[in-house]
Amino acid sequence: MTQRNKLQHSQARDQAIDRYMQALDQGDMDTVEAVLDQAAYDPELDRLLHEVNTALYVEDGLDTFVTNAEQVRSLARQHLRSAFVDETEVEAMIATYRGGGRYATDYQLAWITVALRDLRVRDDAWARMDPAHQDAHRRLWTDVTRRAQPGYVAAPASLLAFVAWQVGDGALANVALDRALADEPGYSMAQLLRQVITAGAPPSLARLPMTPEEVAASYDDAEDDLDGDHDHELDPDVHDPDPESEH
Repeated sequence: MTQRNKLQHSQARDQAIDRYMQALDQGDMDTVEAVLDQAAYDPELDRLLHEVNTALYVEDGLDTFVTNAEQVRSLARQHLRSAFVDETEVEAMIATYRGGGRYATDYQLAWITVALRDLRVRDDAWARMDPAHQDAHRRLWTDVTRRAQPGYVAAPASLLAFVAWQVGDGALANVALDRALADEPGYSMAQLLRQVITAGAPPSLARLPMTPEEVAASYDDAEDDLDGDHDHELDPDVHDPDPESEH
């Protein structure tokens, strides 16, 4: 590609970003979709839009920027390759913390919290909470919960509650559950954990009834029953830490 062509492509991307920002501000979903469709064929524009969406989320929260935020997220899932972190990225984050590292930037942590809104991603993360790595997991979910924006707290806070229960830290577990349920009162994972922890269930019951592979298979099997606008949630018994409730 010649220098002139590179410049033209760069200018076209700048114009696309400007149109996208104005469309978000005005709630113009047709233009938003058109720019996202353009990005599906332009990896560099895809990357730039990913950064724009992350910046909006980190700085202000996408929901405060545009009234059609859920529609924007849905369109992004359809059109942007890089729009949402999947379970492989969350697995990599878990490995980083187990290795003694951590995610320190708003950019990294923001998109983890967005990804965890997908119950398949959350359940995959839950299935990886091997108690052999308790301390690393507690650091991980403490970091993510602290940086989560309103509307994105329930999943990481519930995971923090689970790993706190694993190490016998009932105080931290309950604080985390308070945050989860304040963010989303009907969040089933938090409700389940509150029930069993309040009942005095010992940490020995905080075990993992499924492997990540089994979680993936469960969601694959249920895929035909999904409504495209709603997340699939596993049968509550799948994650019920009380063995008496299993069938």
